[in-house]
Order: sequence, then structure tokens, then C-alpha cells
Amino acid sequence: MRIAKAAAALGLWGLTVGCTTMRMAVPPDVAAGADAVQVTERSRFSGALANEGFNLASSRVESVDRNWDSSRSLGIGPYQSAKTEGGYSYVWVAPGGRWEGVCASIAERQDVGMAFGVTFSETSNRLGCTCKSGERYASLALGRKGMDEYIGQVTSSGGESWVVLGLRELDSGYRDVKPAGYRLDRDAPTADSPGKLVAAVEVLFPGRIWFARGLSEAAKEEAGCLLAGLLLYSPKEAKERQ
Repeated sequence: MRIAKAAAALGLWGLTVGCTTMRMAVPPDVAAGADAVQVTERSRFSGALANEGFNLASSRVESVDRNWDSSRSLGIGPYQSAKTEGGYSYVWVAPGGRWEGVCASIAERQDVGMAFGVTFSETSNRLGCTCKSGERYASLALGRKGMDEYIGQVTSSGGESWVVLGLRELDSGYRDVKPAGYRLDRDAPTADSPGKLVAAVEVLFPGRIWFARGLSEAAKEEAGCLLAGLLLYSPKEAKERQ
């Protein structure tokens, strides 16, 4: 009897743990200095037959296409001639206008030196995203620094230049293998002080986006479109294309 009760209790505990949703640990300066917007109407399914659109307050993502032609150049910012290896396109509809977004994996090969003069070629993937609305555009370059740090940069036609940093800490106290979210800053965060926050995103389902208070509507549109691209991104998919 005791064994049956223990087994039942253990099963209930396992079910409770299994149903626990992982959440990103929100950095203190993001929680204190930005307004959070929850992603809604988002499906867990992905692929040709799935509707991957979602809402974000008065903005929305629609027309997600995972069959974007990888032979095309992103054609904006640092990706004028970059060789892409598959990606996806989407539309970001904001109160101020409609943005066409594209994200693609960009392969880079480099020789890595080992002991005794041995070298080998290593292929790594960066993510490139571009968003365009009329003559306006914003582009994002994201890569890995070392084994576990994701870092990049955003540039735009309006002269903005932001640093992108992956966030791996979970609210459980653990660190995930891949980013649970990303933040955009006007200055690179250091060990002593955070950067000047622009926006942040939690990519764990269903997702959230934060915009720094006082951020202009133009900057919100640019950041929102690029962060929507990160919400649709899967580092696992990029690795499989290597």
C-alpha cells in the first residue's frame, strides 16, 4: 500500500515538473526600465502547413514562410553579398507601417589551430535578419563568441547602432544551453554595469518583448521587427544546415 502511494505521489510530482514552463530570468534593468508586451495567438507548430503568425499588442506577425529562397541575397547592411543557407521570411505589421522581414543562416568557414601545428576547418553559423519598410531598413547580425556567448549588432537606415546580447539565465536559476532571450543596448553591457537598454525579447514559448520607456515609435518598429525574427529563429535548425 505504501509503495502504491509513493508511486502515485512520484507520478504526480513528475507530471507537475513536466508541465512546468521554463521562463527567462528578466534582467533587473529590463524589469525596472521597460514595458513588457506578451505574445498572444501563437501556435507551437512550425512548418509549411502551420500558421506561425502571432499578435503583440497592436502589432502582429503574419505570412511566415519557411521556404524562403536561400539563393537570394539579404541585400541590406552587412549582408549585401553574404552567402545564405536557408531561412524564413515574415511580415511585421506595426501601427506605423508594414515591414518585410527576412532571416537566414550565414555560414562561415575558418581554420582553427591546434597543438603541434595541426589545423582543421570549422564551419559556424551566424544569423542575419533584415527588415525593410519603404526606404527604411534595419539589419541584425548575430553570432557566437567563444562556446556559449551569443553577441551581435543592429544597424539601421536611421543611423541606429545597437549591441545584441543573448540571455541564457532562467528564472529557475539554471542557465540554458542556448539563449532564452536577447537584449538590445546602445552600449555594450559590462560586468560592472548594464548597457543602455533599447529592447529585449524572451524567445521561450509563447514569448515576450520589452521596449525601454521613452523609446521612439520609429525605434520600436525597427526593434520590434528584428525581435520578431528572433522569436521565429531556432539555433538547432541553423546547426542542422552546417
